[in-house]
Amino acid sequence: MVPLTKRLRPADRPYWPHTTMVLDAKPEEIPLMEPNLKKVDMTGTMRFESIELIGRVGPSRGGEYQILSSFPLLG
Repeated sequence: MVPLTKRLRPADRPYWPHTTMVLDAKPEEIPLMEPNLKKVDMTGTMRFESIELIGRVGPSRGGEYQILSSFPLLG
């Protein structure tokens, strides 16, 4: 789980619930990642409105994350 920066949050929402999914983990990162993935309960009252593709724009240090594309979920 990674907190989103204020730049990504809509102005009318003080907190933006989010989940960061890992797409490509290095073998040495798996022991760090797995305990947190087990804590995520996707079956309860969690509801998703959209999926955002977020990427770092600019240099790896000092760049900022931006929403590159948003995919609303239907139903």
